[in-house]
Amino acid sequence: MADPLAELTACGVSIWLDDLSRERLVSGSLADLVARDHVVGVTTNPTIFAKAISRGDAYHAQMSDLAARGVEAAEALRALTTFDVRAACDVLRPVYDATDGVDGRVEDTSGLAGRRFALNQRRVKTLTHPGTRTNARRQNNDRQAQDSGASGL
Repeated sequence: MADPLAELTACGVSIWLDDLSRERLVSGSLADLVARDHVVGVTTNPTIFAKAISRGDAYHAQMSDLAARGVEAAEALRALTTFDVRAACDVLRPVYDATDGVDGRVEDTSGLAGRRFALNQRRVKTLTHPGTRTNARRQNNDRQAQDSGASGL
């Protein structure tokens, strides 16, 4: 039987995975999908992260460390998501290099990790949707963080 994902890829379609979790990263599942199933990008959002964090114990050690250091919830969430997005970028690095940056990206629709990754030279695309409630909330959260003196980066 033919490989339908290979056929799509040959026609110029980029296969993206709408799922990211620490378990997927640690188990090598994402790397396998990249190597065998032509996945060239990953999207993630607050719902995906909430589901990933609430399942299993893949985040337990990092959450325990953050709690022991007294890190507030918003910054802890940022640390958890940033770790996963950074690791996914590293898995996708060969794709990014092979396609001159066309593919091999992680899209973070929450915006939690995106700004940080610009500093870390990882390929993260922060998606915003102008004129939507989600974007308005994100901009409001950014303003509140700036007003409180939190750098967020």
